[in-house]
Amino acid sequence: DVGPVRVHDAYKEVAESYSFESSYRLDSEGAYTLKLTERDIAERPVISLGDRWTAQLYFDNVTKEIFAIRMLRNDILLKHQPYKVVYRGTLPLQEVLDEKAWGKIEDGMEAQILSITNGVRALHDAGPLLEHEEASFVAYAHSRDMDQNNYFSHYSQNGDGLKERLGEIFFLSSLLRHTTLKFLPHLFVLSLLPVANRRKGFQRPF
Repeated sequence: DVGPVRVHDAYKEVAESYSFESSYRLDSEGAYTLKLTERDIAERPVISLGDRWTAQLYFDNVTKEIFAIRMLRNDILLKHQPYKVVYRGTLPLQEVLDEKAWGKIEDGMEAQILSITNGVRALHDAGPLLEHEEASFVAYAHSRDMDQNNYFSHYSQNGDGLKERLGEIFFLSSLLRHTTLKFLPHLFVLSLLPVANRRKGFQRPF
């Protein structure tokens, strides 16, 4: 919960209390302004939590209710740049990370995706998903193939899909790992909810 804003609050009610604007200034960090699209305002508007903190409100575009709230410092928000940034001067320098550091980040992102997914499932009274080592290995191999051959698809270059790669194994964690390097974890989960068959997968009580 963020003060008077809570998970399950309706978009209309929250919008009456907060002004969801297309421009959001980060004065604490300098001359930076976030520019939100109409879709951003509908699905993930931002509200101020004081001088240096911001909350992103994630709305389910089917139920029109908040399903997640992300709180972060403005300097971190600026580094992530989840929206278009208009600024004067220069953007903060991005830290150069070595392979070991990236490995830790990727592991953390995978854990976040699983955690966020289970959070969404809990809202629908569905049990948690668990990691599946074999499915994860198959999915990682597909991610590496996409990276090495510069393409992005659920299908391999030989036409094999998820079913063929996994054989008889159907496990959501494999789908999650396909996209780990392409999205921030919360955006990945958000991107799947509007798709009917994937939405059912998130909520299915295995």
